[in-house]
Amino acid sequence: MARADTSATAEAIQFAVQRRLGGAERLAIAIEMSLAARELALARIRMERPEASQAEIRRELLRLAFSPSKVPPGLP
Repeated sequence: MARADTSATAEAIQFAVQRRLGGAERLAIAIEMSLAARELALARIRMERPEASQAEIRRELLRLAFSPSKVPPGLP
């Protein structure tokens, strides 16, 4: 799928680099991206709810991630 902000040449180079990565390197990148996404979500929650406690922030992150109607009370 072509990206609107990436030239065809840049995209080809990116795919070539990704193909050379080993499994451990791909996993490390995926974990890094997941942690970065979590930090962005936490920053958004803190910005929208500056009065929220850490427990409330974690609960909201769980709600956003998994969309349950309610997070069980025993969870952080």
